[in-house]
Amino acid sequence: MIIDVQPAAGGIITKEQLGQIFDKAWRNEYKGITLYGYTSKEKHWSYVDASDEYGPFEKLQVAVNPKIVYNDPSPDYNPERLEGYFAAVKEKLKSLPYKVEAAESAGNAVTKAKQIAELTHEFDKDAIIVLAADKPMSGRLVWDALICTGLKWGDGDLFHWENNRHNYGDDQLFSVWTTTDPGYFLPENIEQMGPGNLVFGFSIPRNADPENVYEAMFNAVKYCQKRLGGQILNRDGKSFDMAKEQATLTEMVKKLKDKGIVPGSDNALINF
Repeated sequence: MIIDVQPAAGGIITKEQLGQIFDKAWRNEYKGITLYGYTSKEKHWSYVDASDEYGPFEKLQVAVNPKIVYNDPSPDYNPERLEGYFAAVKEKLKSLPYKVEAAESAGNAVTKAKQIAELTHEFDKDAIIVLAADKPMSGRLVWDALICTGLKWGDGDLFHWENNRHNYGDDQLFSVWTTTDPGYFLPENIEQMGPGNLVFGFSIPRNADPENVYEAMFNAVKYCQKRLGGQILNRDGKSFDMAKEQATLTEMVKKLKDKGIVPGSDNALINF
């Protein structure tokens, strides 16, 4: 749900003003709010909270994320919840010369929220391949094997195959972690660490090229198996069947596209 906020003619809204109006206590109460500001100088919208580079703003949009508003085990999708957010924004701005309008009705926003929830339930899935050890692996050998596949240790203390297409898809094409405590890899502890498995995976809808990346990921798993031993398993801990897993992935990618969501696209990154 988008709420448009327009100052009086020639008016501006500074980041400092917005911080005072939509203070921390208020935003803790009304979770799921994101502020966007527009400047004619930059000619684009930007996150108000992201940087001090932009502003003051000539227009403001308050985005309400229905996935957070209706974050219940069994959400009722009552439009009154979103209407409450709209009323709260108007209340915050009532003493100021700002025009406040909802870009769409709460009912339409709720319909979209249901559609998003259904998409999330069906498609927010990870492609997973597990290399399960017969006995604890040598931490040093694990580190060396992963580096030799071309992966880089980095974000979250995991190993990643970085996505060099920075304008498309997730930052990583796939990542590697372990279910052995602590779940990640630290250089200073690698000598003492004996992972019981290596988990290779990526988010299917966020990936720039799921099918080809999956094949490359499988090749990385096979290389590590040659170096470290162990068994290749699927996400359920069962014997791995590449043809079956590929067919399942291809079917999911097709269904995503049929829903108008191309993996790795802006639409996919926003929704997943």
